[in-house]
Amino acid sequence: MTQVYIAGVGMTPFGRHLDKSIHDLSSQAVALALRDAGATAAVIEAVFFSTATNGALQGQHSIPGPIAARRAGLSGVPVFSVENACASGSSAFNLAVQAIKAGAADVALALGAEKMNVADKARMSVENR
Repeated sequence: MTQVYIAGVGMTPFGRHLDKSIHDLSSQAVALALRDAGATAAVIEAVFFSTATNGALQGQHSIPGPIAARRAGLSGVPVFSVENACASGSSAFNLAVQAIKAGAADVALALGAEKMNVADKARMSVENR
């Protein structure tokens, strides 16, 4: 059995963050996790990006993971977008662990980001969907 270790974590404070984009928040979380691990982006071999409302609220339906990863300074590695409602983050984490156990990567990043406050309040209303 392959041992899997969590080398670093990073989390932005909960809040509305009206002055920040989902990419700003993602980049900050990546930077914090890398700093906690004492690592650089160069060691990451796979990224699993999780979100639930990105398509509906941010307008990015197809490739939110690759865009968030690129803006966080992660490129040249496979990036997977994970959408599984409230289980998106735990699903991304599970996939990162499985990639390591399968030998597909030595270092994988599970990244979750959500921004549910946008300027267009009509998009935020459940009644309008």
